[in-house]
Amino acid sequence: MKRFQLAILIAIALGALAFAPAPQTPAPKRITFAPGAISAMVTGALPMNGTDEWVIRVQGTQTMHVNLGIWNGRARLIIWGADGTVLISDHADAPYWSGTVPSTQDYHIKVNAYDNTAPNYTMDVTIPPLDPNPPSPTTCTNKAAFVADITVPDGTPWQPNQGFNKIWRVQNIGTCAWNTGYQLAFVGGEQMTTLTHLTVPRTIAPGQTLDLLIAMNAPSAFGAHSGRWQLRDGAGVFFGPVLTVKINTINPAMPTQVAIISPGNGFQFSAGATVRVTFQAVGSTELTSVALYMNGALVAKQSSRTPTRTIIGAYEWQPTPGSYDFYAVATDLSGQATASAHVAGSIVDPVPHCQASGNFRADRSSINVGEHVMLRWDVECVRAIYFEGQGVTGHEARDVQPHATTTYTLSATKNDGTTESRTVTIAVNQSPAPPPPPQRRNINGHWVVSDYLLELTEAIGCSSVECPIAGRVIHATQVVDVSGTFNVFSGAVAFTAQMPNGPSFSGTVDASSRTMTGTLSGMGTVTLTKQ
Repeated sequence: MKRFQLAILIAIALGALAFAPAPQTPAPKRITFAPGAISAMVTGALPMNGTDEWVIRVQGTQTMHVNLGIWNGRARLIIWGADGTVLISDHADAPYWSGTVPSTQDYHIKVNAYDNTAPNYTMDVTIPPLDPNPPSPTTCTNKAAFVADITVPDGTPWQPNQGFNKIWRVQNIGTCAWNTGYQLAFVGGEQMTTLTHLTVPRTIAPGQTLDLLIAMNAPSAFGAHSGRWQLRDGAGVFFGPVLTVKINTINPAMPTQVAIISPGNGFQFSAGATVRVTFQAVGSTELTSVALYMNGALVAKQSSRTPTRTIIGAYEWQPTPGSYDFYAVATDLSGQATASAHVAGSIVDPVPHCQASGNFRADRSSINVGEHVMLRWDVECVRAIYFEGQGVTGHEARDVQPHATTTYTLSATKNDGTTESRTVTIAVNQSPAPPPPPQRRNINGHWVVSDYLLELTEAIGCSSVECPIAGRVIHATQVVDVSGTFNVFSGAVAFTAQMPNGPSFSGTVDASSRTMTGTLSGMGTVTLTKQ
């Protein structure tokens, strides 16, 4: 009996599953042209590997051009007719399509994100009208040749969001003259500009050259970036080579630091003693050499077989009486040279029947734990000198970092064989650990409330508590820029839409940097969540 009841229950459950409603697929959004227009632009924001689907009615034999502008990710076009005719599949991984449609029907256009990205996009659809009186076939042909990158050769480095002008030079090698109906259009990669096309500014006859300029901005993400552009005629047919812009966004570098470590400025020594001149370069990029100049002439050079960020050199100098000026010059991997400050001093005649003399000193006798201090000595008329048991010259300096109070010893063996020592004690203050820094809140990213998408970015390199922010609000097909300020520690944020009588927002980002709550003019209190 129990088995019979169990079978009845299983049958009822299976029947319920069989009649459960299937998940609903969102209907495609229809693209319409304004009266008299031959093109329309739509925008969207895709979830990771997500899809938007659009539909448009096209008459058979009409030419259709679909151009996709993408940022913050990767996306491709998939286009097919209502009868199943495929115009472009996902295997093409292409952000643009141009061609003649075979029949009058609805055509579906799918924008598909891939490679685990969630891009934003704009899509420009152009359908020129059919000419009721088509001209007789022309005998001219459209051809173009790439001549040169006038600016921004491949691999040019730029700082994040830095503006630049990319100029390509092309030549008309066809038989058709290019008029103002011709355009240079974005066809793939990263736009790095709000433009989707550039109109040819004047008629370019066969044989003539043309410089094409697009104002661009380097993306904020570090690394390599590239975009592709191509010429098209008045009918939207692409021709000629694909023109590329390839750049690298780099981290702004601090300048190279170059210095004469010893002797110090204003030195004065007696002739006959050996002086060690120590020079150093520390760079934020790779260095190849650091050179020492005395009275304008090169006297020593320390090179590295492999690029490095720190190079130290030493010059054993046996001076004669006179005045001297030293400086050092570091050279980095790109050939950029950086000079140090000058160190000047004098060498005097030795005192007859010299007496052993010397001093041993520190720039500071008390430091905090973790700090460095420079020890210096000047010793003359002795047989040998030892610092902490290691042989040294009479005029040197050493950079030390004691972790506890430490006594350093300098010993000298005089000409009569006797030994004399001097000591310097560096007191190290074991100060308590500093309190932890306040937690820095992060406003960068995508914020969502209802069907509104807010993109915000903090100004690159801002080191203050109050930082500028900028971004935009996307709602359906409307995109509005916003700007304002953000307190990185308290989370206080305020921004205003950049439009006449634009709404403003004032609120706070919570400590986890995941929610933003405040007052939006016209809507009241709202809470946005970071995606």
